[in-house]
Amino acid sequence: MAHKGYTLNYFIDFFKNIPDHRWTTGGLQDEGTVRLCALGHCLIHQNADANNVNLNAGAETNAKVEALEDFLGGHTADINDGNNAFGKLGATPRGRILRALRNRKRNGTIL
Repeated sequence: MAHKGYTLNYFIDFFKNIPDHRWTTGGLQDEGTVRLCALGHCLIHQNADANNVNLNAGAETNAKVEALEDFLGGHTADINDGNNAFGKLGATPRGRILRALRNRKRNGTIL
């Protein structure tokens, strides 16, 4: 399914620019921090204060999440958290998400 404005390259560039220390597993956000999972990063509304983030469920962010889930076959949270076979994609949530997206782009599958 095509998603206006959201491509595999968009998501690769988007996640590539988020450093490892800004990622978490097991939930959308580590409460009280700027650490988010892949889906949380798609739902984020960054305030002027880089340490203050709010999750936003507006139409634009929902479309972004839907596009990412489509590209990753609905497995975004499992890839992020390294569940099951997805753990072999990398040692960090960021690494696993990027590898899955690059695999999808290269050969059509995420593993």
